[in-house]
Amino acid sequence: MTQPSQPSYDLVIFGAASFVGKLIVDYVCRTAPDGMRIAVAGRNRRKLAALDAPYPMIVADAADADAMARLARSAKVVLTTVGPYNLHGRTLIRACAENGTDYVDLCGEVVFVHDSVVELDDIARDSGARIIHSAGFDSVPSDIAVFQLSRMVDELGEVEMVISDLNGGVSGGTVASMLDSYQAASSEISSPERRQAIRSPFALAPGESSDQRVVATGFRPWDAPFFMAGYNTRLVRRSAQLLDYGENFSYVEYQRIGGRIRTAGFALGLVLIAQLIRRKWGRAIMRRFLPKPGEGPSRAQREKGSFTVTTTDVDSGAAVRVRLDMDPGYEGAALMIVEAAYSLLDGAGAPGVGTPATLGEAYVERLRDAGMEITGP
Repeated sequence: MTQPSQPSYDLVIFGAASFVGKLIVDYVCRTAPDGMRIAVAGRNRRKLAALDAPYPMIVADAADADAMARLARSAKVVLTTVGPYNLHGRTLIRACAENGTDYVDLCGEVVFVHDSVVELDDIARDSGARIIHSAGFDSVPSDIAVFQLSRMVDELGEVEMVISDLNGGVSGGTVASMLDSYQAASSEISSPERRQAIRSPFALAPGESSDQRVVATGFRPWDAPFFMAGYNTRLVRRSAQLLDYGENFSYVEYQRIGGRIRTAGFALGLVLIAQLIRRKWGRAIMRRFLPKPGEGPSRAQREKGSFTVTTTDVDSGAAVRVRLDMDPGYEGAALMIVEAAYSLLDGAGAPGVGTPATLGEAYVERLRDAGMEITGP
């Protein structure tokens, strides 16, 4: 199941003509080392040809198993933005796992990553493939901050993350992934056992459990629920399983809004969105009025982007700060995923289905060199 010969490319960017794919290509054009063999891939030759990039093109459809196998065999690392991953990503990731091709995505979909861990971890370990999910705002800041804490504290206990100064736009691709992820985790899964596994806080860390009350987020006078906590906390628990953060480890995320009234209003807005997304008619309304796939914020809007993450081990008081003055879902995401791909090319990580944190110190240093502030050792 491993690659029979030397791949033609070091890095293939699949979905290169998507909204965020173009930003990724631009980042690679500016940062790739001399001599790196790079190709751009997607299903539309015309859109690929319109990219301002000096790279060969690979035309391939995500639903074509033979095309995805050829794509996997052509590369050392495949970076993919083609989502929703639950709908469009399964053929490619299996091809990478079976052919020993390293893989990195921007996925924040519980169903897709759960199935990847359960179905492909052993296959990837056998083939030597390193599969890295969620190497964007889902969930690098959360994951890397806790990893840094684990290097400062002998055994982690109760860990809290608070995100503040969050400014960023929403793309149609993000909306589509969010809506599909909810639908896939509910009505499309017929087995009660499977629904229970997907909804578990340990959905991405099979076999793990806790006697403690496990929550993803909550409401405090100055802190609202963080809308990405439901996924991020699950991903971090996968890292805890792989990197052994200790048997007393627990993790929760909040968003700092500022002021009791503003915090309460923000929390109420999240409740209303949650009620909409649970209903078929609500999802239809959101699809109608929110950005469509391929749409996203303007450059001027993205230039205002930033975020700050402060993650604290409550018992010891040790804290890690992660900050980036870029739009977290766009230029920031491009930085995070490309540096993860470069880390894979450098040999970071171990075979199997991993997380950004499993890329270790090498990835942290790459992020720092690229402009992300990360405190800690």
